[in-house]
Amino acid sequence: MNKYVKYIGGSLIAATILGVGYNKVFIPKHTFEVISPTKGNLAISITGMGNLDAINIYNITAQTGGKITSLLVDDGDYIKKGELLLTVDSSDLEIQLEIADTNVKKSLLEKDALNNELVNLQAKLELASKTFNRISKLASNDYSSKAELDNATSSLKSLQATVSGTYSRIKSATLSIKVAQENKNTIIEKIAKTKIYAPVDGKVIAKYAEKAQFINPNNIILKIVDPKTLVVSAKFDERISSNIRKGQLSTIKLRSDFNNAIEGKVERISSMSDKVTLEREIKISFSIIPKRFFINEQAQITISIDNLSNVVKIPNTVITNYNGDMGVWVNSRNKAHFKIIEKLAQNNSETAVSNISLNELIIIKDDKKKQLKEGMGIYK
Repeated sequence: MNKYVKYIGGSLIAATILGVGYNKVFIPKHTFEVISPTKGNLAISITGMGNLDAINIYNITAQTGGKITSLLVDDGDYIKKGELLLTVDSSDLEIQLEIADTNVKKSLLEKDALNNELVNLQAKLELASKTFNRISKLASNDYSSKAELDNATSSLKSLQATVSGTYSRIKSATLSIKVAQENKNTIIEKIAKTKIYAPVDGKVIAKYAEKAQFINPNNIILKIVDPKTLVVSAKFDERISSNIRKGQLSTIKLRSDFNNAIEGKVERISSMSDKVTLEREIKISFSIIPKRFFINEQAQITISIDNLSNVVKIPNTVITNYNGDMGVWVNSRNKAHFKIIEKLAQNNSETAVSNISLNELIIIKDDKKKQLKEGMGIYK
């Protein structure tokens, strides 16, 4: 009898231990939190990655060859329009300018001398003309010899030829002045090109030369970006980019300042797609120019393409894949049931659905607990 009592007692103790283990261990693994869908507006957006670029990037080149005598800016410097950036050695040009200036002055003096000579010749021509007229009258009345008339005629014609030649020389001197002045102006222009100024307010983003370095004409020395034309260039699949429109609001997160979202808008949509990747380039401009930026820096952009109103929404985190279908787990009479969702639209955090009611109890998956299966008991 005592033996049976011991067996019964031991069985009761074992059953108690098993009961406690069942309640303490097994049931919590089947206990999941649930949430209900919400109703409201859903902002639809698409997110992609791109790189910081600018519509206006200026290549600062040397228009004349020579040694850089001064380079007044460095990579990363902000500059003002009209600010002197660099100078190229112009000593040879300065010598040429002195020679050209001397030639201009020489030509002017020669013309002045010819003008004075012309005045003197014109006075002589006037006197010779009067003498010829007087002797001609005398000769017609036989008061003057033929030799005197011939001399007066010869003197008059000689002076006329000399005056005509002087006019030609004055014209030639005028042309010489023009040529000398144009040569001087050309040298002045060349000297001006040895000084290079900033074309816009901007930022130096690249520097390819240093002071005392010899450069050839058209060598790129600096790159300057106009910050007002900063954009993020990103590529989207043709199926996605078809919903993008110029002017749509966007947010931009630069990799160097990812916690700060900057407002922007769609500035340009490429009219051509890449025939290999089937993507189209989108450019997003900034509403506020970032204080610090780096061209080619990676950036995340989010474009708002639509807004649905008064729709049923669920968090993206509760959507899962089960047997190849996308849906959510719901608590149906304390049993796990997988329900395939009919998705209307989705953004980064929520999805609008058409076949989920507001009183559904959606199970929140917990990787620390037992994997959900169809019909599995759910305990509160």
